[in-house]
Amino acid sequence: MFSSTIKTMYNIFLLLLFFILPPSFSLATEPSIGFDHFSIKDGLPHYSVRIILQDSQGYLWIGTEGGLARYDGYSFRVFTHNPEVPSSLSDNFVYAITEDRKGYLWVGTIGGGLIALIHKRKLFNIIVMMIVTQLV
Repeated sequence: MFSSTIKTMYNIFLLLLFFILPPSFSLATEPSIGFDHFSIKDGLPHYSVRIILQDSQGYLWIGTEGGLARYDGYSFRVFTHNPEVPSSLSDNFVYAITEDRKGYLWVGTIGGGLIALIHKRKLFNIIVMMIVTQLV
């Protein structure tokens, strides 16, 4: 009889504790995640973003219909096509970005083919010219 009274008191104590403790004492808390929205006003070359990649150096590369943007956590550096500069982006419509083991950034464009960006010199080298005439 004495042990059943202790069990009952223990269960009531746990029940009261559950309802009295605020949610901040919960064992499973959600991590706080920050998220910023960027637009053309912030430095993006176009409002339509097609692809985002974070490279091995921590930069965010954002491919848009108006060029390629690199975000360093503070500001954007925009790469666009300039017909007078051979080492510029070959086309402004960027739809694919990846990084290889050597750290080269491979950029797929609609009208300029597949190109590689060499970080150290910040130059674009046209590796393969594949013209895509229609998106599937």
